[in-house]
Amino acid sequence: MQFERGRRSAVSTTAGGIIIIVIIIMAGIGIYLSSPPEAPSGVTEASTSAPYSVSVTVSIPLGASNGLNFSPSDMEVTPGTTITWTDQDNSAAHDIAFTSVPAGASAPGNSPNLAVGSTFQVTLTTPGTYHYECQYHSSWMHGIIVVT
Repeated sequence: MQFERGRRSAVSTTAGGIIIIVIIIMAGIGIYLSSPPEAPSGVTEASTSAPYSVSVTVSIPLGASNGLNFSPSDMEVTPGTTITWTDQDNSAAHDIAFTSVPAGASAPGNSPNLAVGSTFQVTLTTPGTYHYECQYHSSWMHGIIVVT
């Protein structure tokens, strides 16, 4: 009789421990699921009413007029992403010209000539593929932005 009572006590203690572990795991999952999403790698967060606002910086590197491309030239972003091109090349004029946009998207417009240190920004909201280039160096300075 004493043995049976001790065995029941051990079983109920083990069951109680398992229940506590399950509660802790479920609480952890709840916290994980209720957390705001993290910004994708390589982008920065801005404070807005949305969970996060994404921005990407594209460099026109020093030496771009001698065969270097935009950096990065191709990317995949989410709708609402702001892309900023920054001219770091002091050897020639550059611009950003969109050569094709997805059906239903408004053409973002082309930049003016960019001087070293200047920037050009667009925010893309319509999903699809956008092609762009520097009109002065279109044989090597071009890129693709896919909005997913």
